[in-house]
Amino acid sequence: MGCQPTDIDLVVNTHYVNIHELQFAYVPGYQSRVYNRHDFDHNLSYIPVRGDLEIAKGVHLLQTPGHTPGHQSVLVETSEGNILLTGDACRIREHWDGVGDTIMFDSEQYYRSQERMHSLRADVVILGHDGEAFKTYKTVYGT
Repeated sequence: MGCQPTDIDLVVNTHYVNIHELQFAYVPGYQSRVYNRHDFDHNLSYIPVRGDLEIAKGVHLLQTPGHTPGHQSVLVETSEGNILLTGDACRIREHWDGVGDTIMFDSEQYYRSQERMHSLRADVVILGHDGEAFKTYKTVYGT
């Protein structure tokens, strides 16, 4: 895409930066089942957030709890349309289509987050773990 690592000023992580997520990630005992401190407990410049937030012009963090207590997704407004990055709030196409089960901390929150993401009517939806979809993204957007 013609971009170098030095061109990147900000990285959004859908886990571990929301204040609710951080509080939950450090609960003793829960890390051994779901959270691995090796995944997130690094000497990085994390900026904990709370609620929905526009982090740059047209780049919105959206609270989409349910998979985990503080999960967030990202909506990017572009001149060609809106792009929704679901993260783990919607991992594969079947989940987006309302079929099958996924890992949920709170099923009621999960389904509200699903409704919220669908209501955005994004032009492009990038699912968190859909290998088949990734092949399409590479074709459309490059490597």
